[in-house]
Amino acid sequence: ICILQSLFILQALGVELNTVSLAMLVVALGMLVDNAIVVIDNHVEKLDHGADVYEAAWTSARELALPVFTATLAIVAAFVPMPYMQTGMAKDFTGPMPVTMGVTLFVSMAVAMLLVPLLCFTFIKKGLHSGVKKADRSMLDRLQSTYDHFLNRAMRQPERFVAMGAAAIAAGLLLMALSPQQVFPTLERDQFAVEIYFPEGTSLAKNAAVTRRMAGILSADSRVKDVISFIGTSSPRFHTLYAPQMPAKNYSQLIVMLKAEKYTDEVLKEYDPKYRDAFPEAHMRFKQLSFLAAEAPIEVRISGDSIGEVKAFSAGVKRILAAEKDVTWLRDDYRDMRLSADLETDREAANRLGISRAMLGASAAMNRGGLPVTTVWEGDYPKDVVLKYDEEKSASPEKLQDQYVSALLSPRPVLLRQVARLRPGFTEGQVVRRDGRYTMTVRADIAFGKLSAPIFDRVSGKIARLEKPEGIDITYGGEAELKEETFVPFYKSLLVSVTLIFIVLLFQFQKLRLAFLIMATMPLSLIGAALGLKLLGYPFGLTAFVGLIGLFGTVIRNGIILISYAHDLEAKGMSVRDAAAAAGKRRLRPIFLTASAAAVGVVPLILSGSSLWGPLGTVICFGLIGSTILTLLVLPAAYALYGEKEADGKEASL
Repeated sequence: ICILQSLFILQALGVELNTVSLAMLVVALGMLVDNAIVVIDNHVEKLDHGADVYEAAWTSARELALPVFTATLAIVAAFVPMPYMQTGMAKDFTGPMPVTMGVTLFVSMAVAMLLVPLLCFTFIKKGLHSGVKKADRSMLDRLQSTYDHFLNRAMRQPERFVAMGAAAIAAGLLLMALSPQQVFPTLERDQFAVEIYFPEGTSLAKNAAVTRRMAGILSADSRVKDVISFIGTSSPRFHTLYAPQMPAKNYSQLIVMLKAEKYTDEVLKEYDPKYRDAFPEAHMRFKQLSFLAAEAPIEVRISGDSIGEVKAFSAGVKRILAAEKDVTWLRDDYRDMRLSADLETDREAANRLGISRAMLGASAAMNRGGLPVTTVWEGDYPKDVVLKYDEEKSASPEKLQDQYVSALLSPRPVLLRQVARLRPGFTEGQVVRRDGRYTMTVRADIAFGKLSAPIFDRVSGKIARLEKPEGIDITYGGEAELKEETFVPFYKSLLVSVTLIFIVLLFQFQKLRLAFLIMATMPLSLIGAALGLKLLGYPFGLTAFVGLIGLFGTVIRNGIILISYAHDLEAKGMSVRDAAAAAGKRRLRPIFLTASAAAVGVVPLILSGSSLWGPLGTVICFGLIGSTILTLLVLPAAYALYGEKEADGKEASL
């Protein structure tokens, strides 16, 4: 019922069913039954205590209306800030999350408050323990007995259990800090690319020969369905973040189509080390498609006012990167030096004829690429007008010397050979400026299956210790830059989410200490989430961060259900310690069932093995398991200690 109503509302709101919104529906699936669970549990508990069916049905929903609303609001508040704190692709990625989660959870709350009591009145006429013999105890009854034993110990030694909770929080923070990080995972597709790079000046014929040899080797593999070759150019854009390259004689590309997605990792692991440098005249870059919007996972940018200083310092950076065993291809964007033809001007002859270096440069430009003259607009499209010699008259250096140069002090143009001579030389393959300064970007690829974050941490520390000349600046691109652009807004989003949840709790309970006590359930979930990522081998990335934010909102429900009941018992005259113990024993069943339902709901994401959604499911599932165990033991003990302080009159109230 909740799913169908949610789909109807999402369609009315214009939210498309895509990868993200469907994943959020899977995450919400386990949470949708949580509200119904606590209402039905309250109903059967009242029946066990002799209440009338009608009274039990409507009072069970009425008593839980405010806690359920608060818990729903807290979960939604965890997701709301995400898209507003992000920019670029991360903003587009997280955009459908808050509305999808908000619609489904509020629909679930409405169903639990309006429909579930009617269903309880119609179908549930007796409690769980009515007429049940002691020997016929259920699994939940056995769980209850075990929990009661440990809870009694916690009530006798609350300080020890609170200290255990603090230690679990510290261990969770440490494990999270030590977890390997990867902002965006690779794409799960039945294809990959092979980028083939040749030295500057390589002929197209030599390029084609090597490219066809590599294509033939791949085509002979039984796992390969097809190989598409792009010689001297690249494929059109077939994925958002895989941009085509400019055509060049020293570049080619292969798109390899596999018979099944499962072969992608297998083929890459086999071919990458074997054929990476198998051809002496080319470098084969086996590239698995990913969400990384950078040319290489590690990029070091060296900026300065002199090309010589920039290249000298970059040599030290390259030595540091080359020492890393997992760096597979090291290069820079200045490329190899290229053979050039330099004009050596005969100054005496040129001055006598009134020929300047600019005039000689213009003549040389017309011989090669052409001299831009003006721009003509055809509607909104500019067309450059270029003045140049016919190709057959400018194909060789010898013909360049036979070009005419206009002379200001001569009635007729003169041959270029009369005022200058050509000599061979070398020039930069490419000069790059960033913010107006010479900037060389040193790029490093990482071996397949390795993470760049630990390598970058080691390398950046060594680079920081290099003696840096004055005027040289270092910045980092690649995954490090993307991590900063993505994770910093997520940290801000997490801070805003925690603040919103705290405000929601404060409005319900009207007491600071109670709000802080419930907030403690959030860090208690860290150790389970970190252990889950470690156990399944997932790095901490974008979707794991999303899962962590959603986890914080979800575990708040456990704290609200437990503390609100204990607070009600205390208000009715029960002692603080007895109220804490009674709340733990009474709320074990709904907390266990709701947490289990939410954890099981994301199991399909884990079983999918998806590098994108697997970390999200892992964080939520294992985080809920760890948080539930710790919450049921630590929170009653903390409430017992808090109650004693409150009884002394030290509580701050609104």
